[in-house]
Amino acid sequence: MTSIIEGQSRKRRSRTFLGSMIILLTVLLSIFGAGQNKIGATEASWTAEAHATGFLQAGAVPPAELAVEACDYIPGLLGARVEVYWSAPDGYELANANILADSSGLGAILAPLTGFNLQENTVENSGNDHDYTTTFRMNLLGSLLPLGDSLRIAIQMEHPQASTWTSDPVSVDVRTGLLISGSCSRPG
Repeated sequence: MTSIIEGQSRKRRSRTFLGSMIILLTVLLSIFGAGQNKIGATEASWTAEAHATGFLQAGAVPPAELAVEACDYIPGLLGARVEVYWSAPDGYELANANILADSSGLGAILAPLTGFNLQENTVENSGNDHDYTTTFRMNLLGSLLPLGDSLRIAIQMEHPQASTWTSDPVSVDVRTGLLISGSCSRPG
């Protein structure tokens, strides 16, 4: 009977030993990655003979256009007035225009004309060589321009979506004289 018990005990030990070895082998294989696909480091490079070129150009705001007869000096007893005839470029309108002026001598820096409402002093035209007539009053009281002096009036367009983008100004020169004399013309 001892031999039967010893035989069963040996079988049990050998099964236990065999089971332990299988577990140990499984652990070792999982640690060292046997049977797994390993991705190793790869070096790749390429060259191409194709070249790309491009052209980048900043947008420009087009200037207003003066009519053939750019302006008129119209004398009056209570003060003269100057009418400037102009058109906005395609895609622009009166709301995109600014008036600049300089009365400190022709050729000086133009500055915004304060107190002047462009919309109230501009009439839209049709059937002429210009879209708008803007009137500047040279009143004796609060005159824009003293007698015998000169004034440059300019129209500058601004981009509808970016008011810091502006066109080059187009301008007219106004010269006042005594009583009913005076003139208005394109510069230069």
